[in-house]
Amino acid sequence: SASLKRVQQLQSALEGVRHAGSLQAPHASLVLAGDFNSTAEGAVAAYLSFGSVPQGTREAWGLAGSTAVPDEACAVAAHAYQLQSVYGLDDPRAFSFAPSGRSGWHGLLDHVWYDGRHLRCVSRRQLVASEAHLDALLTMGM
Repeated sequence: SASLKRVQQLQSALEGVRHAGSLQAPHASLVLAGDFNSTAEGAVAAYLSFGSVPQGTREAWGLAGSTAVPDEACAVAAHAYQLQSVYGLDDPRAFSFAPSGRSGWHGLLDHVWYDGRHLRCVSRRQLVASEAHLDALLTMGM
């Protein structure tokens, strides 16, 4: 499944960073950015937020409902970073730098995460000028 593949890719990338030794210095940290095509409730966000994908995680795409994340995604080796989304997880419309979709549904494309052990987010780009602007983007597309 796409969920499993994305989580495996993230695990491989994070493990590669760890093996490269770039986080061995006392003040080194990590910023992870990419086009992960995921929702705030899905496997990618869960893996990045919690270090692993909890059982029962679901992927919700479009208005048709959601599907269970495969057990194999929940079994992917955990990471040890303390990653936080620059955009937070509280409002799915504000979770991603590039929301797309239509009114009532929001797909999340570009993510920016950082390791909160040594970094603190002090500012982020305002995504939209107003609620009306967001509605127009989601109605007409980007």
